[in-house]
Amino acid sequence: MLLLQDLRLTDTNHFIAYQKHGFLNKSVYLVLTANDIVVGIEVNTKLKTESTTRLGSLFADIPMAQNRGAANNPYSYINKEILKSFEKKQIFSKDMQFASKNNFKIDKVHIEAFNYLGIQDAKFPNSGNVLIATKIEKIHHPNPNLRIPNRELTLIGNQDYEKVLAYFNTKQLQ
Repeated sequence: MLLLQDLRLTDTNHFIAYQKHGFLNKSVYLVLTANDIVVGIEVNTKLKTESTTRLGSLFADIPMAQNRGAANNPYSYINKEILKSFEKKQIFSKDMQFASKNNFKIDKVHIEAFNYLGIQDAKFPNSGNVLIATKIEKIHHPNPNLRIPNRELTLIGNQDYEKVLAYFNTKQLQ
């Protein structure tokens, strides 16, 4: 039983990205990589920066999370109130998965490919796009997160994409 508040975030087990849902809707995710599982927690429903408040003990070891507000700081896009609503939930439980319809959980064994596209978005500072392609593409699959075969996530702010890629290297995918 691993609660979100008990997880120790390092610069190699998470990243922050947004995903487009249709034409106007975007979700900002805290994407965690732990125990061979990728979990996406929707921490903002708007692509806007937040400032003034620290994010709490979950981010205690990350200096950038303590000084929010700048557009190039990925932690500025996390809504503290939404994050607090998830802190006492188990990371890998169905409660977390269904707490927001946009949250997702993908077992690493289902990941077929992980690609990085280093393109820039003119509207928002970002470090490029990552595409997580899964092996399962069934519309009626019992796991609702695997009904979406490809997740295209755009890294927000200045993040080191090489650290993101390190978790998904080809040796680990096989």
